[in-house]
This record gives sequence, C-alpha cells and structure tokens, in this order.
Amino acid sequence: MNVFAISFSIKFDTTYDERYDSLMSAIRMCDRLWDETTSFCLVGTNETLGMLEHRLYMTQFSPHRDKLLIMDVGFDRAVARGNISYPATLKGLMPNCDVKQANALAGY
Repeated sequence: MNVFAISFSIKFDTTYDERYDSLMSAIRMCDRLWDETTSFCLVGTNETLGMLEHRLYMTQFSPHRDKLLIMDVGFDRAVARGNISYPATLKGLMPNCDVKQANALAGY
C-alpha cells in the first residue's frame, strides 16, 4: 500500500462547499485515511501517485482557484496542481515535485 500526504486549499467563493465536498469525498475513497487537521490528509491506497492525482483532479477541483499537493511519503516524489503562487519555492524545497500550473487558456 502506498502512503500519500495530501494538502489543499479551496478558494472561498460561491462554489466553495461543492468543490470542498467533492474533493473530500474522493479522498475518503482511499483505503485508509487520517484527516484530523485542516486541509491535510494522510491516505493509504493501492493507487499510484499519478492515479490518485488524476482522480482528485477530476472532482470539482478548480485549477484556476484551488491548490492541491500530493506527496508520496515513502519516496521523494510529489505532484502540485492548480494556482500555485510560488512554484519556484515549492520546487526549491521539493525538487522532484511536478508542478502543474493552471492553463490560462482552459477557462475555469
């Protein structure tokens, strides 16, 4: 079983509740879950990092308003998605983090 740390920020606006609930529902589908802190979860799943990232991204997550970071706790790998304000800082701390910025042409 793979163990991942998931950190996220959902921008507060008119669809905040729907996006938050959608993302948390997808996170809760993992086999094991620790979610006692705000906007941070540890999960155990048989999914790969890429599979988990794609499944969470396909929720109501908005890459232009929200932020999502998934870290493989067992290895030096991570994926960050969305409107990341300081990608160079994140890459400086986690050089193997794949930072996927929102596409400016893709709408919301």
